[in-house]
Amino acid sequence: ALAMGDAGARSVELTQEPEVAMELVVEKLKLLHYERDFLTTRRPAWPALTRTYFARPAGTAGEQFHYFTSLAAHLLRLAGSGFTAPAQFDDPNAACAAIFAELSQCGFAVPSFAAGKLKHGHGKEVVGVLSGLCDLVVASQYARWGLVEYGTETTNSAGDVPVPTEVEEDDESDEQMNRTYASEDGIGDGVATDEESDDDEDGVYGARSGGPPTPVALRADKQTAEEIEDATAIVSQVDPGEWRLELERVAPQLKVLSVSSETKDWRSHLEQAKRHAKRISETFPDVRRDLDVVTEGVTVQLQKIDQREAFVNAELEPLTQTYRVAKENLAATQRLYDQSAETVADLTNELARVGEKLEEVKHQAQAGAEQIADASPLQKLKTSVGALRSEIGVMEIRIGVVSNALLAMDAKRRDVVV
Repeated sequence: ALAMGDAGARSVELTQEPEVAMELVVEKLKLLHYERDFLTTRRPAWPALTRTYFARPAGTAGEQFHYFTSLAAHLLRLAGSGFTAPAQFDDPNAACAAIFAELSQCGFAVPSFAAGKLKHGHGKEVVGVLSGLCDLVVASQYARWGLVEYGTETTNSAGDVPVPTEVEEDDESDEQMNRTYASEDGIGDGVATDEESDDDEDGVYGARSGGPPTPVALRADKQTAEEIEDATAIVSQVDPGEWRLELERVAPQLKVLSVSSETKDWRSHLEQAKRHAKRISETFPDVRRDLDVVTEGVTVQLQKIDQREAFVNAELEPLTQTYRVAKENLAATQRLYDQSAETVADLTNELARVGEKLEEVKHQAQAGAEQIADASPLQKLKTSVGALRSEIGVMEIRIGVVSNALLAMDAKRRDVVV
């Protein structure tokens, strides 16, 4: 799942889809008991991870980023680092830089993406960091596991079904088989898991070496032709190595479906299908006759309906023509009405404007008439003329007095000179 760097260094860059890698991360976290050791470290407890939580946006970006930093800090502590989880409202840039520094100290190669890519809280960068840390912790805690050792294969008494003679079954083989076939790791529900493969081999081959024979093996010589055909259909002749290579090739392209454990048992589905097929074969003849009768009745009624429809159409054709003509006339009348309504609206608006102008002229005429009928300016003019005449008379008297005084003074001056 991870691209290894130079000189065997670990890398946090994914070489597969983030959804598939996230499913593997969830399984590795379960192997590390994160539900017990991590989810309960907060109150309220952290929600359990879904198989696409960090691969796609989920909830708010702040909550998703805080979940990522806390989970990364938990994995770093399991790997032996003293890294402390950042608080929810700490600087995200500083938190991303600190995580990059811890990854470098743990032996990871410097990734090609920037630390700021982790601020989103989702995406292939985030999943790559978690996947790399999970691989580091698993490698450190389960370093005692070795590779699976497969024994030689022999054939049973039939000569065409290989039976394993010696397989070393330990924790590593179980985990390796889980990684190879795991329907929980993104292969899908249509591929058998380890337990189902064991049940399949027990049911078809009879029993493993040293085990008691199954009921299928005890009835092998009493099988009917149909049972032999069914058993042959479910026996695979494909080489196990080729089968595993094909599974590894198509595993990233398959999707995981949320189904109950009961739906994973294909044997119950096969038995149920057989029961249904038998019941259908028993009841179908009677049902077929009833369906034929119903079909004949429906056919007759459809013919009658077609004849009645043709008769009704012929009878109503004149009325239809009349209705069509009336509808066309109505449409023409409606168009004329709409045009007349528009004309009336325009004339109404013009009448309103003329009425407003008429009212304005009336007000102006009324104001002019009131000004003409008003005699107060004339009275003021007469009063002003009377006052002016009085002042002129006073001024004439004063002028006469001054003239007389001047004449008297002039006469006295002449007398003095003489």
